Amino acid sequence: MQNVTQVIYTINTIIKDIDVIVSHITALSDTVTRQAKENAVASDSVESIRQQSEQIKMAMDEQKRAIDEISNTIGSINELAQKNAAKGLDITETAKMLVEKVQTINKDIDEFRPDV
Repeated sequence: MQNVTQVIYTINTIIKDIDVIVSHITALSDTVTRQAKENAVASDSVESIRQQSEQIKMAMDEQKRAIDEISNTIGSINELAQKNAAKGLDITETAKMLVEKVQTINKDIDEFRPDV
């Protein structure tokens, strides 16, 4: 009879140990489930951040193109301003030459004018 009692005691001990193992497995399963949910939330956040980053990149590319266009336009305006300045200098030189010719012609006319 003592053997039967010993076997029952051993079986009860094994059952208690199995209950502890089941408890640990349940806790581990709960942890894995919770972690899976947190991973899903993190994955959604990562996707949202990726989309926002893509939008920022597209906006930056658009701004770069606009800046390039502005820079090209400023370059064209600068070139036109330089051409206008050069033409202005040409006009000034031409006007000076005309003034000199007019003065020369006036002197020539004064030489041929009879004294009044």
